Amino acid sequence: MLPTLFVLTILIFSLGFFLSSQVVGYPYIAENNPPDVANTATGLASLILNLLGAALQPLFAWFIHGVRGNVDFTMAWLFLIGCFIVALGTSFTLNKVPIGHPLAT
Repeated sequence: MLPTLFVLTILIFSLGFFLSSQVVGYPYIAENNPPDVANTATGLASLILNLLGAALQPLFAWFIHGVRGNVDFTMAWLFLIGCFIVALGTSFTLNKVPIGHPLAT
């Protein structure tokens, strides 16, 4: 059974909307680092984000196929939910005030 055009439209829009949130991190990194290292910090963050994406894709595939080779999406979804929880938890530890701002500690 193939999904309808409406369902595909919603899924593709959601994918683009949520993946575009990666772009929000770059201004945050640039604002919270001294100007002389802001470009290096932004480049390093980009490298880490892209390498993590490349490294976690085979791990996700391993979770789908499991140890015994049976297709099991439960472990793969639990892995994605775990990654989401880690990302959500770390987002609450971010300093919201840029360096040099009078309210920065």
